[in-house]
Amino acid sequence: MFARIALALLVAGVLFVAASDAGVVYNFSNITNNNPSNVNIAPQLRMTVSDGGSFVSFVFDNAATVNSSVARIFFDRNDAMAPLLRFASPFPSLSYTSGVQFSRDASPGTLPGGNPLGFETDYSVSARNPKPSWGLNDANDLLTIKFMLAPSASYGDVLAALDSGALRVGMHVIAIGQASKSDSFLNNPNTNAPPPPLVPAPAAGLLGVIGLGLLGLRRPARG
Repeated sequence: MFARIALALLVAGVLFVAASDAGVVYNFSNITNNNPSNVNIAPQLRMTVSDGGSFVSFVFDNAATVNSSVARIFFDRNDAMAPLLRFASPFPSLSYTSGVQFSRDASPGTLPGGNPLGFETDYSVSARNPKPSWGLNDANDLLTIKFMLAPSASYGDVLAALDSGALRVGMHVIAIGQASKSDSFLNNPNTNAPPPPLVPAPAAGLLGVIGLGLLGLRRPARG
């Protein structure tokens, strides 16, 4: 019995770690609607926020079901709250897949269409020129930005800030569709896609395995 329970706990632990590492997925909403053909590519844009211990990773991708290229990404931190992420060197660090290249903007600039929403850029990155070619324009393209956590901050604090709007992330996407227009997008607070189950699935699996073990122990003895 104890061997079966130990095995169940081990399996649950592995599933828990795998789910935790997967991060929390945020989607985006269009805030400008510049495309005359009304092509809204928001559903193909995604940001996954993951816990790295002393840092937090933001991974961006574009499913690119409609032709487009994520050219710039902006972060707006509410100055009234305690700092959560360090926007100064040596972090943030940038990494990207082949065919993608981003660097920190010399000037943070502004998110097009962000002013009416009170969006004030604290940190931004930009694709290398020509941006349509070096931005996120393919389903396999990934951009990862890692921020060091402030001493008193946690991963949970960052998620809470994203959900409350105290920390906002914007994208400027160009070369959209046949009209090759551009639009801006903002992450959706409080409507992030649910993270991979951290407790229910492993717990269900654990109960199932333990249940099977108990059933095995309770089999009637053969005559």
